Amino acid sequence: MSSLANPLVAACLGAAAGLYLPGASPLPGFTAVLLRGCAFLAAAVGLTLLGFPPARNGEKPGGEASRRPRGAWVVIAAAGLFSGTAVGRGLELREASRFFGLPPEAVVRVEGRILEDSRPRRGGGRAARLRALRCFDRRGNEAGASTDLPVFFPAGPPLFWGDRVVLEGRLARGRDGKPVFFVSAGEGLRPQRRNRFFAIRAGILLRARERIGGIREDWAALFAALFLGLQDDLDPAVSESFRRAGVVHILALSGMHLGILVVLVRLVLRPFAAGVLGTLLCAGAVGLYTFVAGPRPSLLRAAAMYLLHEGLCRAGRRPETAALLAFSFLASCLLTPEDLHSSSFILSYLAMGGILIFSRRLKRFLYPLIPDPLGSAVAMSLAAQLVTAPYLLAAFGSLQPAAVPASVLLGPLTAAFLWLGVPGFLLAGVSTSAEAAVQGLLFPMQYLYTAIVATADFFSRFPPWGGG
Repeated sequence: MSSLANPLVAACLGAAAGLYLPGASPLPGFTAVLLRGCAFLAAAVGLTLLGFPPARNGEKPGGEASRRPRGAWVVIAAAGLFSGTAVGRGLELREASRFFGLPPEAVVRVEGRILEDSRPRRGGGRAARLRALRCFDRRGNEAGASTDLPVFFPAGPPLFWGDRVVLEGRLARGRDGKPVFFVSAGEGLRPQRRNRFFAIRAGILLRARERIGGIREDWAALFAALFLGLQDDLDPAVSESFRRAGVVHILALSGMHLGILVVLVRLVLRPFAAGVLGTLLCAGAVGLYTFVAGPRPSLLRAAAMYLLHEGLCRAGRRPETAALLAFSFLASCLLTPEDLHSSSFILSYLAMGGILIFSRRLKRFLYPLIPDPLGSAVAMSLAAQLVTAPYLLAAFGSLQPAAVPASVLLGPLTAAFLWLGVPGFLLAGVSTSAEAAVQGLLFPMQYLYTAIVATADFFSRFPPWGGG
């Protein structure tokens, strides 16, 4: 039986139904939320032992799962359904309890904490998310606030996760009817970094940005975006080409970026640290990179799956990819529920689920025409596109069919770009005596950059289905 026949997968699917299907459970009230929350804990924690049974010599994956009674799957899926509904209900209650303390039309200044690194907008300026803690009106009246706001800046310095800021501007309603804050002027903005860990993280990113910016090459801005998610200096035309080609996910930090980092760390540690020590050091590198790069849904998913995989292998259990994906989804419901309805979160899990379910079947179907390794790449891209297409059409009203060949071609190019750029950047930061090695690694970067930009630009010219 395949790894999809797993208790955690059943719990995950039930939780997803409770989160994303309206009216999945009609039970209202605090008692129902409490009961579903308890069921969620059972699905997310108690089922771990069932979802990852001990590995036994000569036993095929899923053998133990196949002997479980069929009624257990109904109970487990129901537990996931109730738990997902509980999380959704909790998000609704949190949304309903948010307030400004002053009439929204009178608010001219807000004070709060940045929840994500600011990023450039397509129309110019910058955008971020703010957790508002206090608000002020023109007369100097102030009141406590409790809400999360999208914030748009005309210009100004970069803001980082955890920064405390005071912003002046106006409050308006977005297209979805939710409040949005437009900053009147961001040039004189001076964020406060009171938390030591967030201050260290911001310092690392600023130094990395300065060092990468000191590289007088066209590829430096793309490398900053692919390695650390810093898109401030990325040419807007390049970013627009990725978007129109349907491969903007390549610019988002995900499992590919994390996998390259893990392999590099293991190669460096192999002569000095192996076994448990090497695993712990590699896990520490993954945790540090995830913290520095920021709480991005696709990166958090990849990091959770990797760390759980390594821990289960060391504990003598049998990790299965579908169960790892399901567990990371359940963990996200507990740890980062505010991300559950973001497009990046949904697309990340849909794409990974599509690859797990359909990529092998598509690979066998394509094999007579497209042999490996190209066949595997095409099958994975098709599988991800197949599952994410309905959501893309529903959420954005268009679909880019050229994304499949664009992903197949850009995947190896960006991987090679990172394989050369990451060790070159790290060597340059550690030792000045390794200049020859650094120059050797970075020499092909301009050619790879030209190939990446030309490929994205070529596929961006194909018209999308369903609109612009």
